[in-house]
Amino acid sequence: MKQQIIKQQSTKQRAFLKLSVISMLTSISVPMLGLVASTAQADVGVAITAGTTGLGGSLTVPIYGNYLNLRGTLHRYSIDEDLDEDGVEYDATLDLENYGLLLDWHPFAGGIRLTLGVVSSRNEITGTAVPTEPTEIGDVFFTPEDIGTLHLKSKYSNSMSGYVGLGWGNAACPEDRFTFSLDIGVIVTSPLEVELSADSPIGNSNPVIQAQLLKELRTEEKNLEEELEDVEAWPVISLGVGYRF
Repeated sequence: MKQQIIKQQSTKQRAFLKLSVISMLTSISVPMLGLVASTAQADVGVAITAGTTGLGGSLTVPIYGNYLNLRGTLHRYSIDEDLDEDGVEYDATLDLENYGLLLDWHPFAGGIRLTLGVVSSRNEITGTAVPTEPTEIGDVFFTPEDIGTLHLKSKYSNSMSGYVGLGWGNAACPEDRFTFSLDIGVIVTSPLEVELSADSPIGNSNPVIQAQLLKELRTEEKNLEEELEDVEAWPVISLGVGYRF
């Protein structure tokens, strides 16, 4: 009889525990399903943007009402300019290429936003220089004939970078069909790597000059990387026009 009573109590306890678990899961899942449903029905915003990361656009998806959005960005652009590096003037091209995944927090459910995220920053500088007078490479002066054409390439050692910034605008705002946006922030990048090479007419036929030139090119690369080691941030200023679907 006693064993039967204990068995009945154990059965009741298991039933109570099962109901408690079901109730707890229901209380959690219902709001989550509501949030997912509201997000699925929410408007999505697109924008055309331009700034220091290039020309491109963004796609904004609301996560939590007017307070939290997920934004994907894509920007590219090329700029030709003269670049003077360590006394050598290059005809250079700056290729901007930045892809971002950002989280926008609108603390007042309005236009003001604080942004954190990651950016794949593949910005790259390439250039060529043809010296017309003796030029110092590394710690040695070489004649124009010794050097020929110098080739410069510089990029980040790691393309993945962090982003932090603030701005204005919400392309997914349900109250506005068209929106304007402003972003001010910084991409925290990795150190720059520099690669130098030379098409030396004399060096190709003179192993001694070629060996010395290659050695000094490595020294020059190190010198340039040391000059640029403090430049581990890319400023971001961007303007945009958005549309909500």
